[in-house]
Amino acid sequence: YGIDQFIPVQRVLPFAIGPLTFLGFRRLIDPSRPPLGDGLRHGGPALALMIVCPLLPPLRPLLDFFILISMAGYGIGLARLYRRGPDGWPGIGLAAAAPVRLLMRVMLLFLAGESLIDGSIAIDFFFWEGQHAPGLIAVGNLGVIAALGWGLVHQPRPLRPPEPSLIPKATSDEADHAALLAALDALLADPALYGDPDLSLARLAKRLHVPARRVSEAINQCHGMNVSQYV
Repeated sequence: YGIDQFIPVQRVLPFAIGPLTFLGFRRLIDPSRPPLGDGLRHGGPALALMIVCPLLPPLRPLLDFFILISMAGYGIGLARLYRRGPDGWPGIGLAAAAPVRLLMRVMLLFLAGESLIDGSIAIDFFFWEGQHAPGLIAVGNLGVIAALGWGLVHQPRPLRPPEPSLIPKATSDEADHAALLAALDALLADPALYGDPDLSLARLAKRLHVPARRVSEAINQCHGMNVSQYV
């Protein structure tokens, strides 16, 4: 709209996308983490770059490279959270695991697409002084929109228990696991608990007075499935 005073702000806003996305999902899947410490650790450097880059002319040509590094780095961090699966998300209600997986996959597509666009723009400014930047932005954003649409339509496959032949054999901890699973079954016999839409691995582990990892390990080793599938 011709308000050029906002262009410097617009140029540095992408620094906030990676940290906000990563921290949002990590806080969602594990509310026990200290929000202030995480916010300072990830948001502090992003805020510093947003302030410093426009003020120091030598850094301006490197702006897109910095944005690319930020997007790619937080994309990798989000991918690691995604790979944990529902058993690695103690704060997520078991009924909400599938929607969270979908949202995480959509955001991974977005971060990957934006990283590719910013990398292309950075190379264009470095070699050709940004002559091709408008076309790269237009084509790149159309590609990102198409990828996001694909990610929303092709939802992740529902979690299904494996075939009996794929279930691993019991280990030497069979007795401990059997006792833990018996206690878990007794808990889940309570309709108020079993029917709670906010039921999560963390809540089950707290009621059983054991770490969440022990619950997921017992179910995985005895039944060859994750906690969401077992419940």
